[in-house]
Amino acid sequence: MLLGSLLAGMALGEAGVGAVHALAHVLGGRHGVGHGVANALFLPYVMAFNRIGCREKYAKVASLLGERVEGLSLDRASLAAVEAVRTLSDDLGIPQRLSDLGIPEDSLDLMAETSMQTQGRILANNPRVVSLSDAKRILREAY
Repeated sequence: MLLGSLLAGMALGEAGVGAVHALAHVLGGRHGVGHGVANALFLPYVMAFNRIGCREKYAKVASLLGERVEGLSLDRASLAAVEAVRTLSDDLGIPQRLSDLGIPEDSLDLMAETSMQTQGRILANNPRVVSLSDAKRILREAY
């Protein structure tokens, strides 16, 4: 486990993390949600937000996840990736919404504001710029 943790940390250090990780840090830190669950919960919501700049990559992800994307537009194929990730997460029993975890709705704005404090360290790696209003919108969609 220790070696696996080291290798995963090295990979993340090279690849960088983005909005999923920024939001997951806040969810874990403020509400005690496990880091893996928090990342998995936010992944489809942030993928949907990032899709504008990642359609080709997401189309490939959809194909790798077994989705039939032949003949689909890049827009539809990239959306298939988001839905495939959402389905996988649900199949694994991961909560799909913040409300499923009992997170109070009135904490969303503070969560968004706190996530923005990682702008230089974490959010800078996101494929799309994330504003405070974007973070609030993602959290509301995830609620």
